[in-house]
Amino acid sequence: MYLANLHDGQLIGEARKCLGYSHEIDDGKRHVMLVTDRPIGMREASSLSRSLDYDTTVISMEFPVDNKDADGTGLLYMALKIRYDDKEKKLKVEEWGQQPTRLTKITRDK
Repeated sequence: MYLANLHDGQLIGEARKCLGYSHEIDDGKRHVMLVTDRPIGMREASSLSRSLDYDTTVISMEFPVDNKDADGTGLLYMALKIRYDDKEKKLKVEEWGQQPTRLTKITRDK
C-alpha cells in the first residue's frame, strides 16, 4: 500500500481509521487535505475485483481565513489509486469511475 510510505510508518491521526497523511496550506484560504486507506468491505475483498487497486480516500477542504464562522467547502474522493511514475518523476492519481462528492457547509468544531 502506498500510504505507508507517505509518513514513514508513523501514525499521524486517527478517526476510526489510520490517517495516512494530512497537509494544511494558508494562502488567503485555509486548505486542508486528508489522505487515508479506503474502507473495503468483506464482500468487495472476497470478490478480488479491480476496485481493490483503488485503496485510497482523499478529503480536500477549504475554509475562509478572514471569517472564522463561515462554512467550508470541499471534495471527497472515495476510491483512488495513487502511484509514483519513476519515468516521469510525477505522482499519478487515478479515480475509480466516479465523480468526487461535493462537500458543502463544513463547520468548524468550537
